[in-house]
Amino acid sequence: MIDFRADENTKLKEDIERLTSPKAFLYNWKSFP
Repeated sequence: MIDFRADENTKLKEDIERLTSPKAFLYNWKSFP
């Protein structure tokens, strides 16, 4: 159970890092009209 939670936390952290990365920000900015 603890291992599973740790894995979920790692995945969440990676998702957050991907979402908050400057590259993602620029990409989202470009997709605005």
